[in-house]
Amino acid sequence: LVYFKLSKYSSNAHQYLMSTRTEKKKALNEMSVEELEELEDGCITIMNYMNVRLTDINKEKGERLKKNLIK
Repeated sequence: LVYFKLSKYSSNAHQYLMSTRTEKKKALNEMSVEELEELEDGCITIMNYMNVRLTDINKEKGERLKKNLIK
């Protein structure tokens, strides 16, 4: 695992990243169909994760806006 510091203001805020499975980078036209399908599945997984996180962020922003309007 690799980590990098998330913020210069917090000494213990780190993000841990998984290492890549392969070290070589191939062009799309050099990949097999199986490799392309695996890449596609990974991209879909990332998109689904990001959609969930963006929904959470928008929900939190909406709740905060409502709370600020009620004051």
